[in-house]
Amino acid sequence: MKPHYFLLICIGLLWSSSDLNGQRISLPENAESANEGYIVTLDNKRLTGKIGDVFYSDFFSAVVFINDFGTPYQLRAELISGFVFEDNASLIEYVSLFQPEFNNWSFLKVLEKGALVTLFKAPNGSTIRDLREVDTKISALSSDKYWLKFREKRPFEINWSNYKSMLKEQLIYYPEIRKKIGKKGYRFKDLDAIIEEVNNAYITRRRTI
Repeated sequence: MKPHYFLLICIGLLWSSSDLNGQRISLPENAESANEGYIVTLDNKRLTGKIGDVFYSDFFSAVVFINDFGTPYQLRAELISGFVFEDNASLIEYVSLFQPEFNNWSFLKVLEKGALVTLFKAPNGSTIRDLREVDTKISALSSDKYWLKFREKRPFEINWSNYKSMLKEQLIYYPEIRKKIGKKGYRFKDLDAIIEEVNNAYITRRRTI
């Protein structure tokens, strides 16, 4: 089967596999500057194309995807598993997660991905975010939202006021890290480094069991 026929079939399956079909839209003015990348379908297939802006609101999240034929669609977060695009030789990953607190699906940017826990980031409030603005700095004063997801557990929001209690609650089996939370080098702005250390400790623990 020729590659372009296979892609057409995949796209057809993508639209027909959900009650909420991707909305075909007009080609965005900034389409030429969209980043090369791919979306990941609900059955874990990759469809290549270009990734445009992502929209966030209190009710839904959507991303502009321009397929290899140049056709633009607006895809809601519940339609796909996520998307990846390349920026300055780096791969930026967003995943779709259900947020029970808000009873909706949203695209969250992966900041630190690991075997035990993953750290995500999402804008706060209703915005259209230019994905080319790659910012991984965590700030207690940031209006962005941060989320953690431990294996086999629901994701939860974390911020400068609750990070100590939330992390200590989850890190019962890692007392050496747990007792440092809130101290220098283990504050909210160090969240990505903390998660990296936790994942490394988890991998080491598994190897010794």
